Amino acid sequence: MLAQIENESENSKSQVIEVSAFATQQSKATEEISKSIERVVEGAMENAIIARQTSTVADYLRTLTTR
Repeated sequence: MLAQIENESENSKSQVIEVSAFATQQSKATEEISKSIERVVEGAMENAIIARQTSTVADYLRTLTTR
């Protein structure tokens, strides 16, 4: 009986260690995804700035052609 309890305790311990390892892996994957999303957002912001600058230049060129 005591050996069975010890065996079940070891099984539970192994399962907890396995769940902990999976949680750690998931946390690292979530962090990597978050960093990737952050880079995409930064790129989109830079593209928006470039688009505004392009629009400003286009407006200026249009004023030159209507003079």
